[in-house]
Amino acid sequence: MTNDQFDVAYRAFCRRRPFRSFLIEFTSGNQLHIGHPEAVRNDADLYVMRCPDGGYVVFAPETVSRLLDLPMAAPT
Repeated sequence: MTNDQFDVAYRAFCRRRPFRSFLIEFTSGNQLHIGHPEAVRNDADLYVMRCPDGGYVVFAPETVSRLLDLPMAAPT
């Protein structure tokens, strides 16, 4: 994805009300869980996410293949 494509897709997922968690899937197949609409910030040409353990994930939008909804739990 380009910067613009990622920005548009990320904003669309974050603006849903109520907010629902989603995944960012990278071209490597790795996935990043987004649990808050302000989890990722733009820092020049890179994007940064602070993880719950205090670490950071830094990525370029060119490495993103798609954004996905989390699977819904089956009703019991």
